[in-house]
Amino acid sequence: MIQRVALRFEAVLNHLDDLFYEASSTVSSAHKNILLSYVVIKLHDQWNFRSRQIIRLSYGNSLSQMMSLLRRSWSKQKEMESSWEPAWHIPSNAIRAGRLLNIPNLSKIKDALGAVTYINDIRWTRNAIVHNMPASFRKYRAMSLDKYFIRDIAPSQLPLEINPKSGNTIYQDWCDELRSALRNVW
Repeated sequence: MIQRVALRFEAVLNHLDDLFYEASSTVSSAHKNILLSYVVIKLHDQWNFRSRQIIRLSYGNSLSQMMSLLRRSWSKQKEMESSWEPAWHIPSNAIRAGRLLNIPNLSKIKDALGAVTYINDIRWTRNAIVHNMPASFRKYRAMSLDKYFIRDIAPSQLPLEINPKSGNTIYQDWCDELRSALRNVW
């Protein structure tokens, strides 16, 4: 069942790869910006969704049972509100949820998701695109400069840049890491 999650994620990433390569060869800057923005947003949102699915399938019970248990046990001081969910895209949150749910394959999930290092880069880039607020841009600019030595680049354009540590596009490094993590879960 978890293997199906990885295969579906792979299918979505293949589609995003096609859009990324279309954007990289597009002359129109407006079209390029739209495609790359969509790719970053979808990559982040799919990772969030698939992380949640992995925990849910590993738990084995219904989603409502899982969320009820997490809402009761997430905070020692109070039960979380009925609309609350963990920020699934953050590996430590998904791992914590797995621990609280006592899922049987926690060590494998911990190893796979714990190896994800680029998720904050994706998150800060997505947030700068989506929210367009000074706080989001500060985090994005700090990350792009500290991690990739790139300053003053539009968030949607960052995935096209070359990661100086790997020689790949930043987008490729992001996707390779997420693909590897999901493959290692099963």
